[in-house]
Amino acid sequence: MAQQLILAARKQYNTMTTIGSWDKVDPCDAQFAAMATQIQQLQAAQAAHFTSETGNQGGDTNGNGNKKFQVENWMIKKKDDQIWWQGCPWWWCNEHNDGKGVYVCHPPSDHSKWKKCKEERKSYICPRIDKPATAITAGLPAEQPAQQLEIPSAS
Repeated sequence: MAQQLILAARKQYNTMTTIGSWDKVDPCDAQFAAMATQIQQLQAAQAAHFTSETGNQGGDTNGNGNKKFQVENWMIKKKDDQIWWQGCPWWWCNEHNDGKGVYVCHPPSDHSKWKKCKEERKSYICPRIDKPATAITAGLPAEQPAQQLEIPSAS
């Protein structure tokens, strides 16, 4: 078996040197190297973003191994009662951040409802396993039944 591999490799080398392609870069290899470099650059940029722009740097956990919610700098500087950030509405709620306020994804009028839901989430680790499906979807609008479409027969 080893002898066959050596013969095949030698044949490949001889063929490639004869046609002049032995020292040339394969386009697939070049593309792979470019993508690997781009992934490394994106990972470095992402790591730099999360260590420089967040107020709560990612190593903290909340006691059960889950990471704490990270408060970013833009979230603690009030500009208006409601802002849009990355296509989503955020409201200023004075009930957070020890009464100093922070931008959150619930209206201030719904803070007690949000807090109740948060406490319910803390009461179990995995809602899909420990609680019935109705506990996960509680408070969400009911899903509309799919309409039946009649497909005309080709006669």
